[in-house]
Amino acid sequence: MNPSESIDFQSLLSNCIGQLHQTPQRALAELFDLTAQRLVRFAFGITGNQTDAEDALQGAFSGIARRPGLLCSAEAPWPYLIRSVRNESLKILRKGRRQYSTDQDAAASAINAAINAAGSVIRSPGRSITVGQLGKSRLGLEPLNR
Repeated sequence: MNPSESIDFQSLLSNCIGQLHQTPQRALAELFDLTAQRLVRFAFGITGNQTDAEDALQGAFSGIARRPGLLCSAEAPWPYLIRSVRNESLKILRKGRRQYSTDQDAAASAINAAINAAGSVIRSPGRSITVGQLGKSRLGLEPLNR
């Protein structure tokens, strides 16, 4: 971004924020149009996923729509927007990790149940493996030696 684009962006951003109290819907739409592409790229850098990045942007703008005064009173509105999107992105990542660990725990429980039900060794022509090895290979924890 060259200096003139930066000045134009800052002035457009200030105009949008200045209009939030008078025409909130229109100002939010203009603010979204002005910043969405940059903020989605930023969120994508955190989440690594386009859908999650867009969800983070939606969450940040939902917060701004609920309480526009916080953005209006911010000393530096652009860093405020970036921080809002960052926080939403991190929230999405935390939710995703929690879901993954829950799925992994359920899979581990199923493996333990299979070990108890089937015995410890599965035999097939030419090889035998333990149920634990089979379960771990299905979870991607270790390769199955053949």
